[in-house]
Amino acid sequence: MLESADTDTKTDILKKTAVLTAAGVAGRVALQHIPSVQPLIAVAAATGFYFGTREGMIAGGTGFYISNFLVYGGQGPWTVFQVVGAAAAGASGGFFGKVSEGKYAFFSSALVGVIAYELVVNIGSLGFASFTGIGLSYLASAAPFTLTHVASTLGFGLILYGSKERIGLYRKN
Repeated sequence: MLESADTDTKTDILKKTAVLTAAGVAGRVALQHIPSVQPLIAVAAATGFYFGTREGMIAGGTGFYISNFLVYGGQGPWTVFQVVGAAAAGASGGFFGKVSEGKYAFFSSALVGVIAYELVVNIGSLGFASFTGIGLSYLASAAPFTLTHVASTLGFGLILYGSKERIGLYRKN
């Protein structure tokens, strides 16, 4: 995987996207007992940043869909919001990747991505919470988990950015 972006074919990018997504799924499954700590949003943003918007959206969306088969809670109506939110995180990586190649753009893509994910999931879930009468208290109780998710995404982003050469993250031409 340590080849330059000049020699990366579409197949190479697909393989790297699949490997990163699988690593994100494995990380989410392994860390499922720590609320809101999981690497998938960072993986989606990094994949989008280095390989393109489509690849980032695929990594985020499929990562959440697949991992929901393996974590407690499984599939449910929340899966739609998780997939859409994670795809938005991958799209933010693709957008920032087109704007700049630097570390500020990389971490901005992760930050915007996790905020987009949280907005989609929490506002989408608010519709279900409103039927039970808890409405806005649901959003207030989600705040500590949202902050934890933001911090963990930036932490996993540090790991991905710091080891980008080792794991073969190069800019798509």
